[in-house]
Amino acid sequence: MKHIALKTIIITTILLLMPLSTASAEDADVFTVTADKTYVTAGDEVTFTVYLTQSGTLSSFEGKLYTTPNLEYVPNSATIAADAGEIMGFGDNISWTESTLFFNGYGDTAYTGSEKVKLLTFKCVVKEDALAGEQGISLMSPVTGDADFQAKEVTVEPAYITIAVEEDIVPGGTAVKPEETDTVTEETDASSETTEEAAAEANEIEEPSTETEEEGSGETDSENLEETEDLEKTEVTKEDSATSSASEATKATETTEEKEESSPLKVVIIITLLILVMVAIVLFGKRKNNDNDET
Repeated sequence: MKHIALKTIIITTILLLMPLSTASAEDADVFTVTADKTYVTAGDEVTFTVYLTQSGTLSSFEGKLYTTPNLEYVPNSATIAADAGEIMGFGDNISWTESTLFFNGYGDTAYTGSEKVKLLTFKCVVKEDALAGEQGISLMSPVTGDADFQAKEVTVEPAYITIAVEEDIVPGGTAVKPEETDTVTEETDASSETTEEAAAEANEIEEPSTETEEEGSGETDSENLEETEDLEKTEVTKEDSATSSASEATKATETTEEKEESSPLKVVIIITLLILVMVAIVLFGKRKNNDNDET
C-alpha cells in the first residue's frame, strides 16, 4: 500500500511540473528596441535598433514601427541588418516597407537559435515643438510564428529617451538629467563670482610694470585652463552617472521579469504540497479503518 501511494505522489508531481517546463521553453519571443542616446533636445537625431530573441522554433516574424508624436521618422533611414538573413536561415526573405514602416521575414526552414539577432536600424528626429519628458519607442502588432507558422507568444521591450527642457541644457548645448542641472548652474555661478572678484581687485591695484603684467597674464591663463579641465571632468562625471542610472534601471527590469517568471513555479509547488497533504490524509484514514477491521 505504501509503495502504491509513493508512486502516485511521484507521478502527480511529474505531471504538474511538465506543463511548466514546456511553457517556459516554447512560444516566448521578445522584440527589443534600443536607442543610441538617452537624453536629447529638439532637433537631435536618434538611431534606434530592433532585435529579436526567440525560443523554440521560428519560421516567420513581422512588426510595425511606432513613434511618439514628439518624434519624426527620418525618411529612408531604415536598414535591414546585413547578416540577419544568414543567421536565421531566411536568406533574402527579410524586407522593409517604407510607406507603412512595416518589416517582416520568413524562412523555408525554421530557425532554432536563441541568440539576440539584430534585425534593423532606423532614425528619428526630435521635433522642434516636442514636449519635455520620457518617450517610449516600440512596435505595433508584433507577430512571430513557429515551425508550423502558428502564432507564438511575443512581447516588446521599448526604448526610452528623455527630451530635456531648455533649463536642462548646460553651456555647450549638452542635455543633462534634470537633477544634475542645479549642480552645473551652481558651479557656473561660482566661477562667474570668482572672475568678478578678481577683476575688482585688479582695478584697485596701481598699474603694474610690464613684467608684473606678464606674470599676471600667465597666472590668469593657468586659472582658465584649470576651470576648463574642471568643467570637462564634470561633464564626464555626468555621463558616467547617466550610464550608471541606465544600468541600474536595466537590472531592476531584469529582476522584475525574474520574479514574474517564478510566480507560476510557486503556484505549482503550493498545489503539489496540497496534493501530498490530501494523499497523506487518505492513507491515514485507510490505515485507521484497516486497524479497526482487524480489531
